[in-house]
Amino acid sequence: MRLRAPALSKGTEAVIGYTLLVLTAPAWLGLLAMIGFAWIKRKAIGPTDEWRPWLAWYPVRIDVWEDDWRWLEIVERRSSMLLGDTHYRTTPNESTPHHG
Repeated sequence: MRLRAPALSKGTEAVIGYTLLVLTAPAWLGLLAMIGFAWIKRKAIGPTDEWRPWLAWYPVRIDVWEDDWRWLEIVERRSSMLLGDTHYRTTPNESTPHHG
C-alpha cells in the first residue's frame, strides 16, 4: 500500500497558519483586553462581603427564589468571587413587598 503525498507543502501550511494568526489577532487581543480590564477592575473594587449602593442600570434579580426584578433604581450589591456571583438586595430603608 502506498501513501499519498500531503496536499499542502510545509511552507504553504506555515503561510496559511500565519495568515490566520494575523487576521484573528485583533479579535484575540480584544478578548484578552476585556478579560484583563475586568480583572483589573475587580482587583481595584474587589470582591467583598460589604454591600455597596449601585444604580441598577439593567434589570437585576433581587430575590433568587421569587421573581423580584429591579431596574433603574438604587439597590445594593456585593461580589463574593473575583469573576462572578454578584448578589443584589434592596436598600435597607426600602421595604420589600412579601408575596403570599
